[in-house]
Amino acid sequence: MKGILILRTAMQRFAGRRGKADQVDYLFYPLSFKEFALLKNPDLNALYASIQAAPLTQENSLYSATHPELLSLLNDYLIHGGYLPAIANYWQEQLIQPGTVRTYIEWIIGDMLKFKKAEKHVFEILKGILLTYSSQISWNSLLKHLSIEHHQTVSDYCHLLENIHVLYIIEALNENTLSAAPKKNKKIYFQDPFIYHAVSAFIHQDRSFEHLKKTLEDKKQIAELIEGIVISDCKRRYDTFYIKGQYGEVDLALIDQGHFLPLEIKWTAQLRPEDLKQIQHYDNGLILWNRAEVQISQKTPVIPLPKFLLKQAY
Repeated sequence: MKGILILRTAMQRFAGRRGKADQVDYLFYPLSFKEFALLKNPDLNALYASIQAAPLTQENSLYSATHPELLSLLNDYLIHGGYLPAIANYWQEQLIQPGTVRTYIEWIIGDMLKFKKAEKHVFEILKGILLTYSSQISWNSLLKHLSIEHHQTVSDYCHLLENIHVLYIIEALNENTLSAAPKKNKKIYFQDPFIYHAVSAFIHQDRSFEHLKKTLEDKKQIAELIEGIVISDCKRRYDTFYIKGQYGEVDLALIDQGHFLPLEIKWTAQLRPEDLKQIQHYDNGLILWNRAEVQISQKTPVIPLPKFLLKQAY
């Protein structure tokens, strides 16, 4: 991540010295869940191929047999995310060293300082993001958790944190224009589960592995991290929004070739009808859940979330 900012600075200083190729800039993401799963167990490539060859809504006996393993891998991914140092720590020692956490905090603070941002404000804004995580917010409502006086300062810091690949700002969708609805509230997610943990460690001044594990004892936090994983995965391929509609909220709307695909994420074995009113308003919606089977809730397909993540190809 630091290298990206260094390269961008070099672009300004050495114009015309970057070669003749059409594409000269590359963005290296942390491993997606799919990439991590196939790295951890190459035998999953057969399952991956079978998922690519069929519709998501089609039952797959090979998937059903592998679902428990995928849930286990997803639980690991919730801890270390897609960053190789954290993955290596966890594979080798079944914990993540405080020094690894510190490295990523120093990256975030260091990059913000390079852009003349105040560490105190970074601390406050990250704390405010954790307090309102995955909720619908405005810059003014986030301001209520901070000592910062102006909402434009909050907006500037959050957009810079997005530019250095710490978080995503998810806008509400204007369904008529298939673009952002700027007057509606936003939602904020960290771009990787491990960044969530590193920021939490920074806020609580506790980089121990025990503190990290406590995060995963909270069902609400687990559900929020799962949402973040799906969002991060989809952002690599699509313009991604959420829907604030007449009947409620839909977690994701993916824009693809002039159409949008609504996705509702329910990391639970039971679906409550009152939570599904908005997603069931659409003819092409999907519900992602943690069970292995495919079902239909009224007219809306319900599919295993790990299967959806393996379907993504990039």
